[in-house]
Amino acid sequence: MVNILEEHERAYYERAAVAAAGVSVLGLGIGMILNKAGAGAVCGAGLGLIFRALVIRRERG
Repeated sequence: MVNILEEHERAYYERAAVAAAGVSVLGLGIGMILNKAGAGAVCGAGLGLIFRALVIRRERG
């Protein structure tokens, strides 16, 4: 079986995915506090994707 990503590259994506999930949950929590859980989830998901891209970009140099 061929490994498409090397171990250190896989770690970048795993770290970015965990960070993005955290930002998404944070957005959902803020939305729930403001009684707009749907809007918070959508904004959190969008911010999570942006944050994921920034983490990958920073890690790769």
